[in-house]
Amino acid sequence: MTEFMPFIAFGVALAAYIAWLMLRDRTSNKAHAQKLARLGFTPCPDEAETLAEKVTRLENNAGYNYIIKDPMRASLGEKTVYFYTKSLRRYRKTVAETSEFLVPLERPSAGGLLMFIKPSNLPTGAATKFIGALAAGPWDAHPDDLVKLEVSIDIQAPNLLSVLAPAGASLYDLVDAKTLAAMQQLGDCGILIVMCRDSWCSLNGPSGRLPLNMERLWPIIRQLA
Repeated sequence: MTEFMPFIAFGVALAAYIAWLMLRDRTSNKAHAQKLARLGFTPCPDEAETLAEKVTRLENNAGYNYIIKDPMRASLGEKTVYFYTKSLRRYRKTVAETSEFLVPLERPSAGGLLMFIKPSNLPTGAATKFIGALAAGPWDAHPDDLVKLEVSIDIQAPNLLSVLAPAGASLYDLVDAKTLAAMQQLGDCGILIVMCRDSWCSLNGPSGRLPLNMERLWPIIRQLA
């Protein structure tokens, strides 16, 4: 029983963190839309189909299809950031629905990259290693062309749980050090999953109900874009 205590403690800590976020920022969908509007987001329903194509390319998973709902967009100079609800479907049934940002991102490579990130207030240790290994396991929802990447200690950032990448790639083949450092902060904003391909990157929380700390998140998005 003793050897499982770190995993139990991590689960309790994660549940407490999510509960704390929900209590701190329990806003209605309308209030959330108003918050996005203040940042310059406007509805763009006519782009839903195009966004679904981008997301399908980004996810690269033949077993699923994706429906985009309530898309919004904001301009950052000549670049555009999107926010939408993503419905993940298999065999014509919705199996998950989350909200995410789609951010333009310049990277050293167009190859796929999937990263799982933790909040800073969850300590690094056996429990986080276990969760990272679990997240990067052989789940059918992962991109078809990515495999678990062993990240060497000298470049592993403290908030990085695990990475999926093309076979034979290294982390810095896919993302530069400055961008990786910025991404490490996303876990403290409610973003725990980062997926990149080509010149786009999606930022996703573990569930559509987890509130995002927009005051901290938006400056990071501006930095990435």
